[in-house]
Amino acid sequence: IAWLFHPRLPWPVAKRLLPGRIRKAQNSPFQHAVAVEQMAYLLGDVAAPSQIDEIADRYIAFSLREAELRWHPRQSLNQRVEGAEHLHEALRDGNGAILHFAHHAYYSGMFGAVRQATGVDLGVMVRDNALGWNVGPSLRQHMLVVRRGGSLVYAGEGSAGIAARLSRGEVVAMASDIPGSSRFELAGHTVKCSSGAIWAARNANAPIVIVDSYPTEDGPVVRLSPPIRPAEHPDTPALLDLVLKEHEKAILAWPEATFFPTLAWERADTAAPAGSQ
Repeated sequence: IAWLFHPRLPWPVAKRLLPGRIRKAQNSPFQHAVAVEQMAYLLGDVAAPSQIDEIADRYIAFSLREAELRWHPRQSLNQRVEGAEHLHEALRDGNGAILHFAHHAYYSGMFGAVRQATGVDLGVMVRDNALGWNVGPSLRQHMLVVRRGGSLVYAGEGSAGIAARLSRGEVVAMASDIPGSSRFELAGHTVKCSSGAIWAARNANAPIVIVDSYPTEDGPVVRLSPPIRPAEHPDTPALLDLVLKEHEKAILAWPEATFFPTLAWERADTAAPAGSQ
């Protein structure tokens, strides 16, 4: 009911109101403190406090714009995609492919943008009950925009379900910046992450295509990497590290576009091998 009655302003109107909403949020001591906390958590080991304060203002602006774009799917999907040919190359072997992503940039619409650019339907892995009756309006809208990339793959399908999809030549989009017991050095500190996507690709002999977003003067650009074939990288921890370093490059190039770092990249108290499960 809340989703049905959520204000749905036409994009030209919403776009005109957005700068005022951003200024108000940036002038809010509470919202500014939250933004500083998030950016300090992410960049505290590599950026000075004065830099973090400036990036926090950009974090507020990005977060409000990204949240508003969810309610305007056509605008959300309006992202330039580079490297579409890499996804087609990955699918030539007939083993499907893992599209490896992080919760960064305009990722709600990223999947639909990739689908438009490649003509390939994606299966995006999400948590179980992601569209249940008790899901809040913003998250529900996010999932509906994500679904424009193809279909939702619920985590309950498990390894067997992912393997079956890959065996049918499908593309499954999976993230590593979710709860897991693997470790990675991100921006100078150790964080927890998941290596599930890497193991899924290795077990199915499916190539991995990394997808990241970067800011440009002409708007966000989504970049697909050349396919990475797990058989050519027998060391699983090293393969995980290779993939995550590509995500780290994108995050450090556009830190304010990182989704809630305290949730996505949980700090690890003690280090462990990067590929541990």
